[in-house]
Amino acid sequence: LFSMIFQSQLADIEVPNMNLVQFVLGECRRRASANHQVFVDAETDEALTLDELESLVYRVANGLRTRYNIQPGDVVATVAGNSVSSGEISHAKRAAAARTVLNTSNL
Repeated sequence: LFSMIFQSQLADIEVPNMNLVQFVLGECRRRASANHQVFVDAETDEALTLDELESLVYRVANGLRTRYNIQPGDVVATVAGNSVSSGEISHAKRAAAARTVLNTSNL
């Protein structure tokens, strides 16, 4: 085996002490308004605003924990078409502290 270490020429960044969902949604809030569309389906024009995404992510994550007893570290797999809901589900699984596998397809 051959391996090399690559180092960026850019300055190091500070990694915040928070989960990925908190970071992504927080960065979206910092950069865009609540009614900014964050996911848009080009074929159907279905869209989710930042407020809608955040609400759905935490509602679905809560459902995963309460209805299906998903615990931190559990693996949750999703097979889904390429849609607005794919992003919502992907973030919700992470918000539920699950390890996640997502397989999208253009059906």
